[in-house]
Amino acid sequence: MSDPYDPYWFAGRAAESGEIDLRRIFLYHVPKTGGTTFFSAISAAFSLLFHIVRQQSPGAALPDVARFDDPALANLPRVAKDHVFAASHLPYPFHAKFPHPFSLMTILRDPYRRVLSSYTYACMRKGKSPSQAEFAIFIRRPENIAVQVKQLIGRQPQEAVTIEDGARAVELLQGKFSFYGTTDHIAALTSAILQWNCLPNVLIDHLNKTEQHYRFDGQALEDEVRALNAAEAPLFALAHANPALSPPGAPAGGVLPHPRTVLVRETENAGQSGGRLKGVATSTIVDRIVDGRLPKAEFDRLFAEA
Repeated sequence: MSDPYDPYWFAGRAAESGEIDLRRIFLYHVPKTGGTTFFSAISAAFSLLFHIVRQQSPGAALPDVARFDDPALANLPRVAKDHVFAASHLPYPFHAKFPHPFSLMTILRDPYRRVLSSYTYACMRKGKSPSQAEFAIFIRRPENIAVQVKQLIGRQPQEAVTIEDGARAVELLQGKFSFYGTTDHIAALTSAILQWNCLPNVLIDHLNKTEQHYRFDGQALEDEVRALNAAEAPLFALAHANPALSPPGAPAGGVLPHPRTVLVRETENAGQSGGRLKGVATSTIVDRIVDGRLPKAEFDRLFAEA
């Protein structure tokens, strides 16, 4: 049985020919929904793929992979560079500023769990112990209410939303997003994107997590949190019950994993996020993967090797 700290294995796909047709993806990253793990896994896989391509073709022109989170970027008239993968906390439709189309995706989370995680994560970043009184203040601030709906319908953090806005977010998700799911679907979404782009496999830590001693029981305020975030309930219900996990054209079953695997390790978390990458031959680790995890001791050993 896997330990909760064993790194996750996400299967990529070996290319059937020498040519790789890269599909462009834009992640609308709602904070505290697991998007950091997803973004890090996909960007690390692109990094290894591009490293392999540069070894074979030193002058190859390759697209960018980047995040766009600074609110000031919302004022940009356009983004000129070529991006194959981009992510942002900024509201929809920031992706329209790019000179090329994307397949859109997002990851959603149970509203109460997301708000609680957002609060305890903020406590960790400040080095401050959580408390019931401060949690009560946190959940009532406009910028912490219905964040998932606001991002998808293009509202600013301080703006209010209605139940009708929640219905509009559902329509946008179904009509404009190629794929989506909840935190329970991160493994399926990640592997689907890796395989869609013939990217290397990924072994990755649980990134950007809230450390145990900053967690606390906010159940006494759960009903209020759910009431304040009622506009999000239909959105989460849709993603939970009917996720779109396979992008158009994604291969179905029987996929041969990529011959290379990139390892992503978290090196710092409490103060700020940090990580390290390492590429290995898939053949050296594939037999040790159990239930989609690699024992942490094995993961540590791989990074310790020269």
